[in-house]
Amino acid sequence: MDFVGFPSIEGFHYVVKNGDYNKPVYNYRGKIKLHGTNAGVRLKDNEIAAQSRSQIITTTSDNAGFARWVDANKAYFASLQLANHTIFGEWCGKGIMKGTALNQLPNKIFAVFAVQIGVGDDALMVVNPEKIEQLLGVLPADMYVLHWCCDSFTVDFVKRVNMQETADALSKFVEVIEPVDPWVKSTFGVEGICEGAVYYPSDSEPIKRVVFEHFAFKAKGEKHAVIKTREIVQIAPEVAASIDGFVSMFVTEARLEQGLAAIGGDADMKNTGAFLKWFGQDVVKESVAELEAAGLTWEQVQKDVQSTARNWFKEKATAI
Repeated sequence: MDFVGFPSIEGFHYVVKNGDYNKPVYNYRGKIKLHGTNAGVRLKDNEIAAQSRSQIITTTSDNAGFARWVDANKAYFASLQLANHTIFGEWCGKGIMKGTALNQLPNKIFAVFAVQIGVGDDALMVVNPEKIEQLLGVLPADMYVLHWCCDSFTVDFVKRVNMQETADALSKFVEVIEPVDPWVKSTFGVEGICEGAVYYPSDSEPIKRVVFEHFAFKAKGEKHAVIKTREIVQIAPEVAASIDGFVSMFVTEARLEQGLAAIGGDADMKNTGAFLKWFGQDVVKESVAELEAAGLTWEQVQKDVQSTARNWFKEKATAI
């Protein structure tokens, strides 16, 4: 079975800088950003496979029990008869990550936010909740379709004033929802912190994967931001004044905890190498614009980033 990963989603300023503006105006709509682990179900030619963010997983090489859950629901996934589709969602709930309303749930859930049809850049991403529900039919226990959390809005990527107004409005929206996750409260009756929101460049028709990759973006609340910035949503990258400033910006508690979860949550010194490898790769991936804005290179900051992350991991390991 071939692996189909979910596109990496960055902040608004990445879209402002790197988007392809042959079509400069896009309609957007948002969904709550769930604090768990990315998961997928790959369906192809009557085969079914569970996925983590980076690979196919199995019941003997699992990710927080997601492969076991998929295996227990094979009959449902087989009944969908989807020839070449990948169901993307967040595997979240009890025992996965911490610090949000979702982590108070008594069990784990699979919350679907997109379905990809086909593979490659021309594959189609279905993001509209109603269309996803039509594809998935009657859901098994502990599976949900994530619905929109806000009205649609338009971004014009050639008008700076429009982009700044959008950034300001979205920052305020995330500040409003952060104290109480509206989806978790309405669905499960549980109140707690919300991680943020993800904004999709379409609210109706399926869109090509390449468009999704270029134009989708995320906005995290202050408590879960992996990059320290002045504003939650910005149209330009934060500029670090020094190497120490860059380290402070990127070696955040949220990113450190995310890295620990990515290696299985075990803060054992024997896992230091795996933790630092994940952490370095994650910072490299997300700091391109910030390094450029600060006139720095990864080689200049790598030692300090890794040293700070290593010290944090060592403290975690010795505290156990």
